Amino acid sequence: DNLRMKSISLLTMVVLPGTFISTLFAVPLFDWDANSWSGVAKPRFWFYWAITVPLTLITLAIWMVWEKAFNRRSEELDRLARDEIGTEK
Repeated sequence: DNLRMKSISLLTMVVLPGTFISTLFAVPLFDWDANSWSGVAKPRFWFYWAITVPLTLITLAIWMVWEKAFNRRSEELDRLARDEIGTEK
């Protein structure tokens, strides 16, 4: 089961950057026919970051809370199991 999760993670790491770049270039936030590089990004390009950064932070915060709760529950179950069989850590 652990090997499968590692395989999925590796596949995601390989595919996700290209998917992100392809999607970003397909969004009409860029004017590829602009006369200079400074005019390529349209004025509303900030909107992408204004949505992406908070959503990423919220996702990471939820994951951290979930992970902490899981670890706390796991430690509690370990303690109960040790108490039940009468061994010390």
